[in-house]
Amino acid sequence: MNYEMEIDITGINLIEFIKEIYRLSVPAGMGWLHFIEGELTDKEAKEILDIWKKDKQFALDMDYIGGRACKMIVFRKDRGGKGIFIHSP
Repeated sequence: MNYEMEIDITGINLIEFIKEIYRLSVPAGMGWLHFIEGELTDKEAKEILDIWKKDKQFALDMDYIGGRACKMIVFRKDRGGKGIFIHSP
């Protein structure tokens, strides 16, 4: 059975998306050792997004941020270079 899923998020503000994923995430496992209270600033979210700006496959790939399990992959899909999608394994 294939449980893979894609959600089209083309046009979404990725800065706000990153901040919301972070806000909703909680520390897990060893993440408690690195846990940082509070929310991400726009600048911090942009720094995360900028890591991926030249990547042709991924628009964003998050694992643990500030000890929080923010597990999220956003990839570019060849739809005229305009589509971005969340992929959940």
